[in-house]
Amino acid sequence: VSNPARPQPIALEWSRRVLMEFWAQGDEERRLGLEVSPLCDRAGGMAAVPQGQLGFISFIVRPLLTQVEQIISEVSLATTQLEDNVKYWEKKKEEKASFQECFAVLGAP
Repeated sequence: VSNPARPQPIALEWSRRVLMEFWAQGDEERRLGLEVSPLCDRAGGMAAVPQGQLGFISFIVRPLLTQVEQIISEVSLATTQLEDNVKYWEKKKEEKASFQECFAVLGAP
């Protein structure tokens, strides 16, 4: 849950790793003839990486950090980083960036 609030290179690397894990699960479910779990469909997910990241941040990460920050003021550093990462994902969404374009700054996996 904390990865989107980490420095951008770390946040991006862990976003990529989590997505790859989800999609590997979806690939295996499809291979076994099972219904593909939500968020695990590689075909649909690759086209919507920025939207998925922004949704996760909006519905899970930001509300959690906001509450924790009321108790632990030092969390404001993470909140500031989170907002910088939100700007990155908003830009990628506006650009309609592909999976590869979203993570190009990291180099090849």
